[in-house]
Amino acid sequence: GRGGRISGGARYQPFSESKEQMNRTLFIRSINYDVTEQQLHELLLKYGPIKSMCLKIQQRGIAFVTFNDIRHAEKARNELPSTDVNGRLIDVHYSLPQEDSSEEAINNATLYVVIKDPKEEFTSAEVTEHFEKW
Repeated sequence: GRGGRISGGARYQPFSESKEQMNRTLFIRSINYDVTEQQLHELLLKYGPIKSMCLKIQQRGIAFVTFNDIRHAEKARNELPSTDVNGRLIDVHYSLPQEDSSEEAINNATLYVVIKDPKEEFTSAEVTEHFEKW
């Protein structure tokens, strides 16, 4: 059946939170197989605009969801774990980074700031200090 066991009798493996790093993509597991894409989308949209969703709900009870803004992903990551969705508590984590050196993967949570026509000169360290609170 579709209980808490993986096929072949293997036990449920805990997610390695020690490898988690904050990013815009969440890994959601333990999703009830009857949950629709629309239901999941509506639940997650409460936290902010969604860039993309990769769903394997009916096959594996998992989804990868990428938010446009890392702050929205952080809020969803903090508030959604153990939320009951169609009678089953979901498990939410930051997606682990892939072994991918593409520019998109490297810059997943990087903010680029362009300052045009500055009124005075400044150093890179001064810009970093000014923006690091965000």
